[in-house]
Amino acid sequence: MSKSIILIVDDDLVSRKLITSLLMASEHANEYEINVAASGSEALEKAAQLLPDVILLDVMMPDMNGFEVCEKIRADARLSEIPIVMVTALDDRDSRIKGIQHGADDFITKPVYAPELLARVQTITRLNRYRRLHAERARFEWVISQAEEGYVLVDEKDQIIYANQRARLYLGLNDENKPTEQLDNFFEIATKQYHCEPQEAWALWHVETEEPVRYLVKPETETTHAFWLQVSRLVQSIGSNTYRLIRLQDVTQKMSDQINIYNFKNFIAHKLQTPLTVMSAAAELLEMDIDQMPDETAQNFSLLNQSLRNLRMEIDDVLQFIQAPLIAKRMGDQTNFKLNRIAPLTQHISVELGISELHVQLPDELRDIFLLLSDQAMEWILWELLENAKKFHPQNNPTIEIKVLPKDNQLISLSVIDDGVTLTPDQLTQAWLPYYQAEKDFTGNVSGMGVGLSMVASLVWEVGGQCQILNRVPPPGVIIQLSIPTKNTSAKG
Repeated sequence: MSKSIILIVDDDLVSRKLITSLLMASEHANEYEINVAASGSEALEKAAQLLPDVILLDVMMPDMNGFEVCEKIRADARLSEIPIVMVTALDDRDSRIKGIQHGADDFITKPVYAPELLARVQTITRLNRYRRLHAERARFEWVISQAEEGYVLVDEKDQIIYANQRARLYLGLNDENKPTEQLDNFFEIATKQYHCEPQEAWALWHVETEEPVRYLVKPETETTHAFWLQVSRLVQSIGSNTYRLIRLQDVTQKMSDQINIYNFKNFIAHKLQTPLTVMSAAAELLEMDIDQMPDETAQNFSLLNQSLRNLRMEIDDVLQFIQAPLIAKRMGDQTNFKLNRIAPLTQHISVELGISELHVQLPDELRDIFLLLSDQAMEWILWELLENAKKFHPQNNPTIEIKVLPKDNQLISLSVIDDGVTLTPDQLTQAWLPYYQAEKDFTGNVSGMGVGLSMVASLVWEVGGQCQILNRVPPPGVIIQLSIPTKNTSAKG
């Protein structure tokens, strides 16, 4: 807790030392920061610099008396509310009236009586502290009430103490006059109304750790698009109490923009690949006849062909980061994915990627089940997961097993199991973070599990599904498990 600033103003050195020693000998001495001024002009300078909680002001001073100092302080907008106690040997009624007229709040008569001085100072500093806190809270609430983001203040039990209008809208808190004994619990509200993602980060909600990125997601429905809130919090301790200020930021548009960026990059990728494929094929045909060319022509062609290969390699390096298919996933716009397609689709992808060992387990009773995701979205998800398994395998030659099983609440569990790398705890926690959050400039050059994995999570979360990544036991390898709602599943909210 910050100390109360006390400014003692007196031209007499003995008087200044006496008042200082009395305050420093009191039981509240550790709550005070004592400053002194020997003249009226010095008092004005230090008052402007320190903004003290109380000024103990002597009346009789040579250059500028206490009444004049008091009047100048009251005329200054920054200083006008500072409590002033005039310390005076004048005990007549007229002098006190004059002091009040110039803005004094209280009086102490010389010689100073220690208990009276300590009682006055303690009372005034406490009241001024409360006044300042009240003013600061009023300013804070005004600023927060005008904010376009949601702000929630909770206590150590996660009970909501304050929520601005935007937060009330996000959380469905309509009763602003609810009694304090009926306060809502933020975590309970969040988990009832939203999907909390990534689940690993929300599991640490009640643990004081470095704040991970968290999201509240309302999955899309037949009539509404998905809604995303990014959740961050500031933990503060005041005395023996701990409070958390929670920020709810609507990032729905950012997530939508991210998908649009992927679509744009996909368009660019196709535009580059088509002419390169034609040029490479033509060069390969011409190279077959290079022995029949004149020496100079053959030499120039060899240089041209090598440059073309180098260009193709450079562009392939770029495309591995920016290539992504058009993610058409809006329900009603695309055909829902039928699980009987998973085996032929993954076999086709494995051939394209050069994966030789792939096994699919799909119970017969699940073959006619439709997932809430579209055909194109599922194809993109499976491509990304299989490509990651190959990319991060030490020899780029993984053995992959895909298991499809039923789960509770009309969810289908789809697991992709490989025998590649084992991840650190930090990598497991960060794997699902959305791409735009992890990288400012969208270069695609992201370490870890690759840029596509975060988009897989975004697609699954938006339809009300869940994502989990685990290290395989026994190692090596990881298990990526997606819980995807079936077509008839109704999402929260």
